[in-house]
Amino acid sequence: MMERDARRGRYGSRKRDRLIQFRLPVTTENAAGEPVQTSLADAGQAFAAVSYGKGQERRSAGIEGNDLPATFITLQNPTTRAITEGHLILYAGGQWDITSAVPFERDEMEFTAVRRTSLNQGA
Repeated sequence: MMERDARRGRYGSRKRDRLIQFRLPVTTENAAGEPVQTSLADAGQAFAAVSYGKGQERRSAGIEGNDLPATFITLQNPTTRAITEGHLILYAGGQWDITSAVPFERDEMEFTAVRRTSLNQGA
């Protein structure tokens, strides 16, 4: 079995060529302490390699309206290390809920996120 070149990271020569944006939902409350508005605060951006779920997961998401999973691999830096499961990723015209944000090796971050699919998406 061929040894993996550590400089190329988990996905080998796969390029981080997709720009993703990180956002943090911020809820505003009225005088009674009730939530009245949610906005998205900018938390930075990064270039990522994007890998979607397995074929069966994609088909199931499209047919049943399930969550569509994806993995986003970025370089580690102060911005990406500060991202948590409370943040969102804006990518490909949708909002992705981060379910996992973990450092990978020395120089990469791996974000797992899900996007709610809709039956009329792509129509």
